[in-house]
Amino acid sequence: MKQRILTAALLIPPVLLAVFLSSFYFLYVAAIGVFLVGYVELRALSGAPWRGLPLIGIVLFASTFPVWAQMHSAEAWPFLYQNSPLVGHTICVVASIVGSLGALYVARGGRGAALAELVSLWVAAPLVSLVLLKFPYVRSGPLFDWDTPILLALIPIWIGDTLAIFAGKAFGKHLMAPKISPKKTWEGGLANLLGCLGGAIGVALLIGQPMIVGVLVGLATGILGQLGDLLESAMKRSARVKDSGTLLPGHGGLLDRIDSILLSAPAVALIVVMLGKI
Repeated sequence: MKQRILTAALLIPPVLLAVFLSSFYFLYVAAIGVFLVGYVELRALSGAPWRGLPLIGIVLFASTFPVWAQMHSAEAWPFLYQNSPLVGHTICVVASIVGSLGALYVARGGRGAALAELVSLWVAAPLVSLVLLKFPYVRSGPLFDWDTPILLALIPIWIGDTLAIFAGKAFGKHLMAPKISPKKTWEGGLANLLGCLGGAIGVALLIGQPMIVGVLVGLATGILGQLGDLLESAMKRSARVKDSGTLLPGHGGLLDRIDSILLSAPAVALIVVMLGKI
């Protein structure tokens, strides 16, 4: 628990800074950096040595390359998705599913560089979905934008994970997946779901999104977030490692910190675009 709290204290402030800043470029560059670090860890879990760049993931990022001359217009979208924001988020959901299936294959013993390239979509898609979600909120006025819907993809996950830790330690008796994650319990999982639901509804109301968005986002983060955690745990078990990397000595790798967001973020973004206010 202390490790998770310390990690949150180290990572949450810069993450929130990137989210709240009006500058689109800061989040865009930060997302690419997170992707590249995650990709290095992913290749290690896939048993593939580092050779070259993650071309599939980079192509997905490049597809969102903004129209620079229109960056300060609230109506502007990256060229591929300029007429319909829904298209970009749908592509991210499909890419996330494809990457997740590849990750599942790694968890079942699959290895190789080609597989690692495919699984890179599992990391790239949620980051791209957050980038696309940020774009309509780029403004030339205030330095900070406090009503960004990206919070819906982050805050509920953090609340749910925190409640799951405390509930699991206090009440956890029934193991959810003992062969994959021996400490995860159904009691902690229920607390996670309720925390995500309450957090998402609260954030939605706070930033002016409809109640239905909060409810659906809460269910998406509470369910998909835990599935993402289990999937990453299964990959580590298959690779016979405790952590995905050593980014934070004693606290694991980057994938260990963002695994709950990897499956849920594209779904959250799609919900906001379809039913929310952008």
